[in-house]
Amino acid sequence: MVPDRSDYLAGGYWLFFDADLNAIEMGAFIDGTDYPADFTSNLPVTGTATYRGRAGGLYVAAAGSDTLSPGATELGEYEGRAGLTADFGTMRIHGLVDQVQTFNVVGQHANGVPHVNPYLEDANMEMMLGPVSINQNGTFWGSNVEFTSDEYTITSSTGSWAGQFSNVADRQGNPRAAAGTNAGFFETAGGSRVGLTGAFYGATERFE
Repeated sequence: MVPDRSDYLAGGYWLFFDADLNAIEMGAFIDGTDYPADFTSNLPVTGTATYRGRAGGLYVAAAGSDTLSPGATELGEYEGRAGLTADFGTMRIHGLVDQVQTFNVVGQHANGVPHVNPYLEDANMEMMLGPVSINQNGTFWGSNVEFTSDEYTITSSTGSWAGQFSNVADRQGNPRAAAGTNAGFFETAGGSRVGLTGAFYGATERFE
């Protein structure tokens, strides 16, 4: 079977650093033939669908007293497993990004010594994408992102996420995929601070 190269999903993230202002700007995007601005497919009126896929992006962090190197700062990439559950009866969707790992990390310890780690390392945190409403045009968004961790005591977290369903149905009549972007920030009891932004996607795995 010859693959249809016009049927694609693309996602990514970018960073802009202004050395004069000592400021960082991060962003993410998702695009594909299944995700037009003028969504025309009819969404199901009943039933649920589970979407499983991947998430990834950029993060910046400042280490607090609950880390091995208080005062260190770093910038890197992250990746994880994305899972979304849609209920078309109530027109709600929620999700979770877990098994998060960081890589391509560059930073500096408090004493000025640089550090680099290109390898995958467990981030010991999860990102919960809280329930939000699904609009009739197949989009969804909300500002109820929450972070949890088994290793760190997270004292505050905030963020937003948004996405869109594919306008192609799977064999069950549900949108075959969902994709979007997210951003978030959290702080721990030890004063560690982390901000991130990225993209995610998931599919029902009921299509070829």
